Amino acid sequence: SISGLYKKGSGVAKKGYVVKVGVVRGVKIENSAVKRLGSEVIFVVERNQKGIMMVFENENRRYFFEFSDDLSLVRKALEV
Repeated sequence: SISGLYKKGSGVAKKGYVVKVGVVRGVKIENSAVKRLGSEVIFVVERNQKGIMMVFENENRRYFFEFSDDLSLVRKALEV
């Protein structure tokens, strides 16, 4: 559900959480503009903000993406 590159800042939560997700074999990130294989995925979860996904490639390059999946259950669990 990647909706585009995130270009507004550092991807660090000002008032929220940064959630790291373990990836065993790498995760394929793909849409019409991007094709990457990520070795680490981190989600930035803030109140009233679109979801931001930070992906690290094997060369430790990082990319930030906006995505459109519903984060309401995650926000509820984290009380954000």
